[in-house]
Amino acid sequence: MPPSMPPPMSPPPFSREHAARVADPRVGGTLQRWLRGRAPQGEVADMVQTVLADLLPYPDPPQTVEGLITLGRTMLRNKLVDLHRYRTRVRAVE
Repeated sequence: MPPSMPPPMSPPPFSREHAARVADPRVGGTLQRWLRGRAPQGEVADMVQTVLADLLPYPDPPQTVEGLITLGRTMLRNKLVDLHRYRTRVRAVE
């Protein structure tokens, strides 16, 4: 009996053009510069990387690099608020 073939891979939920816009160095660089001074230095790269990963499958994404930067800043603001809330709770419990 021949070995069974794996199921075909489904296409990614985003286009190559969108992936190229997200990978544009201007997006990550701008987001890192914006976040510096607002978040602990050790968290900046991780937070930006998380936002870039979240932008890939984003439904109805902006069609420009500038639009992605704006959306990325909004997402970073939310993550920053979550970080500060978490740190406040941790201090209150200690």
